[in-house]
Amino acid sequence: MLGRLAAALEADGVARAVSPGLRTELIALVPRLRRYAASLTWDPVEADDLVQSTLLKAWESREHLPEGPPLAVWLFAVLRRTDLSERRRSRAERSPEHDHAAGSGMPPERDAVRAAVDRLTRTQREALLLVTVEGLSREAAAAILDCPVESVRERLDQAHERLARDLGSV
Repeated sequence: MLGRLAAALEADGVARAVSPGLRTELIALVPRLRRYAASLTWDPVEADDLVQSTLLKAWESREHLPEGPPLAVWLFAVLRRTDLSERRRSRAERSPEHDHAAGSGMPPERDAVRAAVDRLTRTQREALLLVTVEGLSREAAAAILDCPVESVRERLDQAHERLARDLGSV
């Protein structure tokens, strides 16, 4: 995906429309966006689609993109909103028996962690992933989640308590 993105950004006309710093930053953020998308979807193909949708939206809004650290926060927020929209649309289209596929193929320990993370509320899971996995500050997570910093702190505390309780015997 990175190679295709770099090639697209270098295509005739594109290179002149995007500053070299923005090109470099977009490409550098792709692994972090993929990791966050994978943590939301648990499906590598779906995660790649989510990242591509996010990058397409960023490209379509390139005149308004912030440069620097706010770009990462903006892209994470776009990715999160895109995921929420796609989940709503998917839920409306899917049948109940399609909700849970049998067996993930992961080792039992990872299945237990995944199941524990899945049992968190969406708000707890998002705060945990943004701060713990992505290494963003609580302030950046609050901007992405569109909530006060104190809410992020509470969600993190609740997520840590629930994971400790659920994974205590794993």
